[in-house]
Amino acid sequence: MLPDKVGRPGDIKRVIITLDGIDISSGVIATHIWQDIFTASWSCKLIVGDTTNMIHTLPIKQGMEIGITLETELTNKTKDAKQFKFILFAITDRTFEKSRFQSYALEGVSKSFIKNQQKRVSKHYSDTPDQIVSKIVSDKLGGTCKTSSAGSKIDVIIPNLSPMMAANFVCKFAKAGQAADCVFFMTDDDEYIMESVEKLYTSDEYKSGWTLLQGEANAKDTIGNQGDEVVFYISGYTFEHYDALMNMTGGFYANQVVTYDFTKKKWEERNFKHGDDISSDHSMSTFSGSVFDDSKLANQSFIPKYDMLFDKKASPFKSDNLEDWVGSRKSSMLKLEQDRLFVQIPGNVIMWQALGKNIEIDLPSHEDMTGETLDKYYKGTYLITAVHHTVQGTHYNVNLELVKKRLAEGM
Repeated sequence: MLPDKVGRPGDIKRVIITLDGIDISSGVIATHIWQDIFTASWSCKLIVGDTTNMIHTLPIKQGMEIGITLETELTNKTKDAKQFKFILFAITDRTFEKSRFQSYALEGVSKSFIKNQQKRVSKHYSDTPDQIVSKIVSDKLGGTCKTSSAGSKIDVIIPNLSPMMAANFVCKFAKAGQAADCVFFMTDDDEYIMESVEKLYTSDEYKSGWTLLQGEANAKDTIGNQGDEVVFYISGYTFEHYDALMNMTGGFYANQVVTYDFTKKKWEERNFKHGDDISSDHSMSTFSGSVFDDSKLANQSFIPKYDMLFDKKASPFKSDNLEDWVGSRKSSMLKLEQDRLFVQIPGNVIMWQALGKNIEIDLPSHEDMTGETLDKYYKGTYLITAVHHTVQGTHYNVNLELVKKRLAEGM
């Protein structure tokens, strides 16, 4: 265990690593923790430098509980500590470098993932999507799920899926307004969220209260507070932009659903165009009016319908309403691949709460060499879609993946 110390942003005050309660902190060279909005569990990797052959002398066994306690203390607004718990599932990258020195990685996953893999959902549900997901989480994972209203009542059969896969399966059908953009992810041990991406991006309920600024190299020494806002300085950042060919074939710009009703002997087409579900997404896009706008035939789905085949009643859902959400779902998920910003900031444990929150970012304009003007397109609100914590020695970094759904100004 490192001695307690009050440091600067990026300094870890305290870190404790345990295996089934046994402290192995002194042998851990680096600690990595990953959180992602597209996975319903977290994972970790410990890089171990071993001179006592702990694998056999401890011994290190599969299924052991990995405990990771991190603590930082920068200001009274950002004092935080968090204990993470994982289950050891693999020892990888084992190498021998000297007569007694060896290194290897211990890989762990959230306890809930192990429970998830050991259970299945094979059941018919008749309820709203948010209530169905809440029931699955409660009944199968023993956890709680925060949800918002996500569409009208549906009838759906879960076909022998794990609970986490079942929750994601139901998310496809859920519509917040006109958009089929719900995601399901973990926020803490046995705690989950099912929510519309649009609400995560815009709602004050998911506002982080943090601002990211690009700072000079020595800005690591300071952290600012502006009222209730906490300001973090960006050490470095990269952008990843669109792939128009992938967008076109994936149904981002436009897509078409073709159905054939076997009872009515009738063909129907349902065309979807980017922005049909959330108009502001299209008006503030980079491709409005471009050659890619008319791409519906580049992504075409065929769906057979059997409405009233076995009884006289029209089914409220089943496979017969897929055209109502398929187009929006394809486009909505690809919206999160268009303008992704990857930033590194000096570490603060408060960032374990960042996943799924919206955050304000001020980036300098690359048209103004003074650095005093903000980028008029890429400033503003972003959604935090992934968090990677890295601790090496006394130094702590957090890498964030952020998505901007709409430019600050149209191009």
